Order: sequence, then structure tokens, then C-alpha cells
Amino acid sequence: MLTRLKEEFAKHDIDITTIPITMDSWYVSEPLKQALYKLGFTKIIVVGKSNYVFNDGKVKQTASQWKKEIEYNSTHWGIDVPAQSFYP
Repeated sequence: MLTRLKEEFAKHDIDITTIPITMDSWYVSEPLKQALYKLGFTKIIVVGKSNYVFNDGKVKQTASQWKKEIEYNSTHWGIDVPAQSFYP
């Protein structure tokens, strides 16, 4: 599948191997990583999300613990800067 995808993008002069690939550590395998390297991908990021830890400068604890202690203000969410698309 990735070989075909790479070929289709190449028809439009787009080298998808320059785009970083992010994969969840739950699904990635060594054979998959090796297949990606073989296709020319060199920026492969494998992440695990089960234990995020944040530090507010005084206390260091997991995200699940912070969620129990922080009072969220719905008027402070979002961003007022327009987004720019890099694709036509």
C-alpha cells in the first residue's frame, strides 16, 4: 500500500518520504519500520500516549491527575489567529 501511495505522489513530483510519519507505539512493529526505511522514509516518529506527565514549575504529575484539579474556563479555549493551508 505505501509503495503504491509513494508512486502515485511521485507522478505529481511529490516525494512523500520527506514527510515525517508519526505512529502510535501500540500499532508499530519492527517489520513495518524496516519497510518504511526501505521505501526511503527516514523521519519516523513512534510515540506512546499512555502516561503524559506535566510540570507547572511546582508540581509534576500525570495528565489524568491534572484534569481532576484544574478548573477549565471555556472562554479561554481556541485561537484567534487565522490558519494557513500549505496545499492549494
